[in-house]
Amino acid sequence: MKNGTSKRISAINAILLTAVSLLSIAAIAIPSAHASALLPADQCDAEAGSEHDLQRNLAFRPVATEDIRIGIALSACREAYNQGSGPRQTFELALVLHAAGQRGQAMAMLEKAAEGNHAVAMVNYAVLIGERGDHAAEFALYQKAAATGNILAAYNLGVAYHDGIGTSANGELAAQWFERASVAKDNLGAFNLAVMLDRRHANPRRQPQGRAVLQAGRRSWQCRCDGQSRPDAGKRRRHGR
Repeated sequence: MKNGTSKRISAINAILLTAVSLLSIAAIAIPSAHASALLPADQCDAEAGSEHDLQRNLAFRPVATEDIRIGIALSACREAYNQGSGPRQTFELALVLHAAGQRGQAMAMLEKAAEGNHAVAMVNYAVLIGERGDHAAEFALYQKAAATGNILAAYNLGVAYHDGIGTSANGELAAQWFERASVAKDNLGAFNLAVMLDRRHANPRRQPQGRAVLQAGRRSWQCRCDGQSRPDAGKRRRHGR
């Protein structure tokens, strides 16, 4: 009788140990399965989402350009693009291609994302076509992107009005757009606005002088976009990276 009871207890213990082991294995496997189960579009968002993209997938943290894992990101974003995922992933593919040194392909993807009305893509593409001399199209894209609330677009419109890029120079409108950028906590926009207001207070008739003081370069992914960490920030266009 005792032997039978002992055997049953041993069998129950063995079953319990097996169950605990299986649960442990499942607990380890579930995160991996979840990671591998991400759709290409989500994987692209996770690997290349930009901090400047107000339309990014907020389920994932933004990724700095230097932190992009090019192999993984390129595979995911290309697959997402091939599946017709949308302009956000097309923009992210452009970022990855740019980081990989494939500038021509990056430009083509950026153009497609801009055509899809993706705001930060429009800003980046505007800067690039402006560098090629098409300032009218550059200005129009800044206006379109700024209408969505994009901060970089607001800043770049301030630059355009200040320097007469694609439009007539207009100090009042430049100050208004720098102010919008400033309200959105853009440090360089706030600095430029302060410089312009200080000039007016000192001598309104001397506004055109001292342009080197105003950090009035269009901003882009090719520079650190806080505008403070590079001594040549005022000479650079400002993109979304």
